[in-house]
Amino acid sequence: MAPFLGPETETQIILEKQYKFVSDEGQIAFETLVNKAKPFHDDIAINHGLGTPTDYDPETLEVDDAGNVERQKNGVLLFYGQSNSCVPRDKINARTNTQKLAQQIIGKDVDVEEGIW
Repeated sequence: MAPFLGPETETQIILEKQYKFVSDEGQIAFETLVNKAKPFHDDIAINHGLGTPTDYDPETLEVDDAGNVERQKNGVLLFYGQSNSCVPRDKINARTNTQKLAQQIIGKDVDVEEGIW
């Protein structure tokens, strides 16, 4: 099972290595992409009991946000990209809300790529 982002686990996000994340219900779960075709964002969400099926397709999960995260050379986490297997509940504010949540959880600034969805 992928870990949840927290003050202890954020150090597991290694410099310039890409991870997938799912943000939902005040939590952020993440998992590395190294040598894996999986995990898909919906796999991460399901493994943590995150997300709800959409009205139009029960196979597609709605979450607060999903995409990629990596640690930049300056040590700051960058949240970017989007998911093909989950959809955000609020496309306009999804990434800003993830930024605020991540900063609150780990107590450090994070960067985001805006206008993703």
